[in-house]
Amino acid sequence: MNFWLYVRFWTFTFGAGLALLASPLPQVESGATVAGAVLDENKAVIVDATVSLYSKYGALQAKTDGMGRFEFTNLSPGTYRLEVKHNVFQTAVIQPIHIKRGDATPFPLTVTMQVAAMGQCGEFSSVAYEERQSDAAPLVGAIQPMPPKPEANVDWPYIPFSDATVDVLKIGGDEVVASKHPDVRGKFEFTGLPPGEYTLRAKYKGYYDRRSVKFQITAEDVTQVTMQMIPQGEVILCM
Repeated sequence: MNFWLYVRFWTFTFGAGLALLASPLPQVESGATVAGAVLDENKAVIVDATVSLYSKYGALQAKTDGMGRFEFTNLSPGTYRLEVKHNVFQTAVIQPIHIKRGDATPFPLTVTMQVAAMGQCGEFSSVAYEERQSDAAPLVGAIQPMPPKPEANVDWPYIPFSDATVDVLKIGGDEVVASKHPDVRGKFEFTGLPPGEYTLRAKYKGYYDRRSVKFQITAEDVTQVTMQMIPQGEVILCM
């Protein structure tokens, strides 16, 4: 190769490399944030409330901290629904929450919860969501006796719940889409349920019929539902 041609070639290559290094890298777009606080009607904070954020991507869940605050970060564009539950308050729902591409400013929310009506404790069921493994059932859970066990390290009384019936109902009607008996410890799981909104109904002789809070079945998560069964004749005081 001609010497001067060789020099010009490497000068061009070196200069192009410097220009590439000097060019700004493309910015990675971060997700949006939904954050807020949960208060009662007197503006007092509500601690340890369960906050669930639903979308087509799945379900996210958090607990309010000592200041009643919660936060969900790195959210993709889409439509979301926020639900807040606590055992002595009525369930609160905020929907729809629309997040657009490029929304970087946090969505500040204040959720006000009303105390449950006299004689009606908030909820005797709870819902949690975990990432689903490929072979996991989409819905698992358990029914448990009430009142709660008096000591932290004492097992639940042995009550064979295998004669109980747990029904899965589609929201919007009382159509039973699946039904089964739990095992002797009250545990159950359901497979083959398509994504959507559901509720559970549990029946067992000697106990009041119970119906769970609403929950979602998604393609990405395992939904865990726990229902506390109240013996007939028992009076449960809301604390």
